[in-house]
Amino acid sequence: MFFNLELTYFDNSILKTILLDGDVRLIKKYNEPMKTITTYRLSISGHLNSGWEDYFKNCEIKNSFDKHKNPVTVLMIKVSDDSELYGIISKIRGLGMTLVHLNRVRIEERKRC
Repeated sequence: MFFNLELTYFDNSILKTILLDGDVRLIKKYNEPMKTITTYRLSISGHLNSGWEDYFKNCEIKNSFDKHKNPVTVLMIKVSDDSELYGIISKIRGLGMTLVHLNRVRIEERKRC
């Protein structure tokens, strides 16, 4: 009897697939990097105009007020990893802006790069 076996598994966020023939010999092995997109909501003191969207990249800016009627800018940012998020936080800090609040809103399904 002849058959092929396909084994698929994750290893450090990389989808790995091994194809074996009926005698358990390796036919083919390939890796597919996976990508996770996470959306964060960052609140900054004061109001920013929409021109800042280009500076922060993958960002949506909305101005509002907190419960004490203080002006707050809400940035909805999509990042693919923690280092990208830390880079955005570093930009905010470098500009002398005050980060009031940060929370994760959503993690999108893994997508092939």
